[in-house]
Amino acid sequence: MTLQEFLTDLQRYIGDDADTITWWQMSLRAMLLFLWGLVLVRIGGRRAFGRNSAFDIVLAVVIGSSISRAITAGAPFFPTIVAMTVLVGLHAVLTHLSFRWRLVGALVKGRDTRLVRDGALDWEAMRRTGITERDLREAAHRRGLAGVDDIRDAYIERSGDVTVIPKDRDDA
Repeated sequence: MTLQEFLTDLQRYIGDDADTITWWQMSLRAMLLFLWGLVLVRIGGRRAFGRNSAFDIVLAVVIGSSISRAITAGAPFFPTIVAMTVLVGLHAVLTHLSFRWRLVGALVKGRDTRLVRDGALDWEAMRRTGITERDLREAAHRRGLAGVDDIRDAYIERSGDVTVIPKDRDDA
């Protein structure tokens, strides 16, 4: 059996059209796309699907949307698989380039922003990033600190997490 014959037979099993696809064809599509999704996660690595930077979220949303449309035959099955694979490959290339060149990393993933410097809140940076004093207090509490007064430095990371560095006991 040639590859073309195999793909033709598979297309017959999974259906072509959203109006005529049966429940079992949709189920078969879902299983195949689930398995291919697992392959893509392995190819993309933990970074691609386990972090929360805008760069990673966009990939996850597009992959999820593509999978859902392919399951219901709202998008063609094989071209969707190819497109998802290309996106994961592009993500991997951009991740590699970001590692090599800081400018690419900043463009693709963003930059961290210092919110507190030596115990002083940077109100302009907080306004720009949408971080409130309450957000800083919450981050301090997660770090086991009583409040904002115990923070020496704080950053909003590229992932959106707020990192807090406590004052040394000698600083207090």
